[in-house]
Amino acid sequence: MPGLAKSGGAAQVKSAFSELLKRHRRAAGYSQEALAERSGLSARAIAALEQGSRRGPYRETVTVLSDALCLSKDERAHLEEAAASARGRARKVASILPAPLTSFIERSELGEILGLLCAHRLLTVTGSGGVGKTRVAIEVARRLEESFDQTWFVDLLTVRDATMLAPYITARLNVSVSGGDALDEIVRQVGSQHALLVLDNCEHLIAETTTIIATLLRDCPHLTVLVTSREALGLVAEVVFRLPPMNAAAATELFVARARTQDRSLFFDAERLAIAAEICKELDRIPLAIELAASRLSTLGFAELRKRLKSGTTLAGNRDLPVRHQTIVDTIRWSYDLLSDVDRLLFERLSVFIGGFTLAAAEAVCADESVPGTVIADSVLRLVQKSLIDAELIGTSTRYRFLETIRSFAWERLSQRGDDARTMQRLTEWLGDQARTLETSLSQETLARLRAELDNVASALRWAVGTADAEAIVAAAEVLIGFRSVWYGTGRHVEVRLVVFRLLDQLRDDENPEVVGLLVSAIAPYLTIEELTALSARAIPLLCATGHGSLAAYVHSRAAQAECVRGNAEAAEAHLVAGAALLTAEERRRTRTGFAFSTNCAYVRCVLMDFAGARAALQDLVIPIGDSYEIEAGIVLAEIEFREEHFEKALQVLEEAKRAFARYSAPQPLRMMIFGNAAKCAVILGDARTAENDLRQALADILNAPDRAGLFATVVLGYARYAALLAAKAGRVELATRLLSACETSTNPSSLDVDGRPLDLVTPFLKSLSPGRAKELRTLGAGEDLFDLIEEFLAD
Repeated sequence: MPGLAKSGGAAQVKSAFSELLKRHRRAAGYSQEALAERSGLSARAIAALEQGSRRGPYRETVTVLSDALCLSKDERAHLEEAAASARGRARKVASILPAPLTSFIERSELGEILGLLCAHRLLTVTGSGGVGKTRVAIEVARRLEESFDQTWFVDLLTVRDATMLAPYITARLNVSVSGGDALDEIVRQVGSQHALLVLDNCEHLIAETTTIIATLLRDCPHLTVLVTSREALGLVAEVVFRLPPMNAAAATELFVARARTQDRSLFFDAERLAIAAEICKELDRIPLAIELAASRLSTLGFAELRKRLKSGTTLAGNRDLPVRHQTIVDTIRWSYDLLSDVDRLLFERLSVFIGGFTLAAAEAVCADESVPGTVIADSVLRLVQKSLIDAELIGTSTRYRFLETIRSFAWERLSQRGDDARTMQRLTEWLGDQARTLETSLSQETLARLRAELDNVASALRWAVGTADAEAIVAAAEVLIGFRSVWYGTGRHVEVRLVVFRLLDQLRDDENPEVVGLLVSAIAPYLTIEELTALSARAIPLLCATGHGSLAAYVHSRAAQAECVRGNAEAAEAHLVAGAALLTAEERRRTRTGFAFSTNCAYVRCVLMDFAGARAALQDLVIPIGDSYEIEAGIVLAEIEFREEHFEKALQVLEEAKRAFARYSAPQPLRMMIFGNAAKCAVILGDARTAENDLRQALADILNAPDRAGLFATVVLGYARYAALLAAKAGRVELATRLLSACETSTNPSSLDVDGRPLDLVTPFLKSLSPGRAKELRTLGAGEDLFDLIEEFLAD
């Protein structure tokens, strides 16, 4: 793989880029001034880059330089790699590769796979179930991680709906999607990064995965993709490596290691090692089969374990399946057959937990007269000991998970028994009970606990939609409504939106008016302006008719915000008046729905320049100490002070909000609002250093927010304009011009919610550009991704 040596520290890395740029410039016969003219950069910037006195340039700058120097594809790749090193890979986010629960047993194939991945952009590791594709892929990615600017790992096991594939990947790549095409957003995120994407377990969505990968490889020139699948993708660029079973030495080592995790007193002399080797051979040296067999060693002993395997009675597989698949299925079946009736039934029922489960969840969902709740804890422990489920310690709690091969086996048995629908109903009921705990506790601990259940929620929702059963759909909708606070900030809003729209398609307003109204109110933060306008008209009458006037008021306030963006002040005012009429004074002052309406109302009135009305909306709110709405109300009050040009008062309110945020368990997006708004005040008050520090904090929070575009579009645009102003003040006029152009492209020209101050303040700085150059930069910025430009602002 092309790249620069990493030894010698940051200074040497910067020197590598500097020398490479200088060498290319001289080879082209250009002076620094001539390269500056061709690239649109300043001669001072070219000199700084060649002297290594500034940080490595951002990727767009490298592209401009490469174009100016007419570099070949390979030369461009080398220059970008050097720039990436100069930017400092230590700035990458922490590794997102799954943390292994057990030690990795070295495999002879690893070196070949590493070599293939370094030489090719698409490598698919195929093989039968249980052969170790996922574990090998993770290890390969771990060993190559430092060679890439970014590494992503996406496990597709839980994705069952093909339409959810691209949105699912966007969430795992921390890509925000706001009404656009998810695949286009992935392309924008990856861009020209020298990155590695690992897509694990693709066989059940092979066609859709192939389409996505083909697009990424075409549009992202420096992306490498590692795939695991039971079948190849069939792309021209694909190199396929079929992972065989382990060799004899590795298989025996695995057996010994896993057996000793069950019983540390076990020892292996020459005779026992020979028996272990025989057992591994009987199991075709498939890792999962070996692990299952090793878990039985302490119970059966060496001789009995070998005898049972050699008898062949438990390995008579279905002959229409591949041999290795027969082995793994029969190995699972063998472990399954050894279970007691109660353990077997519990094993099957637990398969409804596609996202893992706690002991309490297992007891609630799986217990009945056939599986008494009092025996479930011991039964789960036995299933762990037999390696049929895995136990993972998270904090102080244990969560249990299936390997998908085993879960699928259990689910098939549950379906054959005819117990799947009843168990899924019980899962849905339990999830509904969990959601109701949020009515009394919205602590960060509660939210974190329930976020672990989101894959199970998604599974229950998909199951309900697929059944087309009216009762199941209503129950699923109620679960989603109850989990509305849990989805927030998880990066899964695209998934939620799709499920909600499917539920709404199957729910009739005359039969389920309450559920329809509550669904729309729950999804309101994730709706586009157009969707919110249409669905609020549907939901508000239903909420009013079913006794949820306060929630109707909240939807009114959201619709008012949408109308401000659409430029319709009269409609916004009408929504506020109608919403206020639905709330009693007590509800407005003392309930969370009332707080939401009041803060939204205050902000909208602020946008409408009704400052007295905005202040009145915040008066007399009795917000409990520690509730995040206390901070939200402060943020809106500061906005009122800011728009009335009381900048010092606004800053005082925000400084208090900073202290409150540190004390309370407030949602992370609020920090972005606090620091971003404080930065605006500091700019106006002439404190550029504090302004830039605060704005950098806010912009970093935005970039780290999974729902950044969908939830904070207007806010992002406002902060980006202030970033342009600070960039211009620091001499980065060209970046400022591109930022402003990107903002203009993303802004509704009719919007009432636009802060004109940064535009007025930055204009004098932009006059340093020639008209022609300014036009070029505006054209360039109009086609760039705003978040990429924000990253460029933060990079220097």
